[in-house]
Formats: sequence, structure tokens, C-alpha cells
Amino acid sequence: MSVVAEQISLKVDGEDWLYPFDLTLEPGSFTTVIGPTRAGKTSLLRVLAGLAAPISGRLIVDGRDVTGLNVRKRSVGMVY
Repeated sequence: MSVVAEQISLKVDGEDWLYPFDLTLEPGSFTTVIGPTRAGKTSLLRVLAGLAAPISGRLIVDGRDVTGLNVRKRSVGMVY
């Protein structure tokens, strides 16, 4: 499964939680997200899984735009 995030950003209560960024995850790859507290790790995972809606950008899974797709219709999950 390939995952591409294009200029994804997230605000919560008017506060920037994710500044616009691009990310490409190649099929078969393993990715680890590390960083200090409040760096946006959980926010990133919530956007990728569909638990939070970005305010800008697109999320593409296997060539299909899933940005507005309901979380139950996505084949993406997360593990802490």
C-alpha cells in the first residue's frame, strides 16, 4: 500500500497542530515516527487513519484520494 500526504495541515481550536507537509510511504516499507512531546506524531497518525480531518491538503492511498473518506471505509490503522 502506498500512502502520499500532499500539503496536509491540521488546526485544533485555532492552534496549528501540523504545519503543511508532504510525506510519501512506499509499499512494503516500515516507517517510525519519533519526536518530542507535542511534535505532532499522534496528530499525523490520526489524519492518516481518518480520525482527524486536515484543514488543507490531500491524502492519497494507492492512487485514490481518501481525504474525505469515512474512517470505516479506509484500510489504514494505527498502533501506539
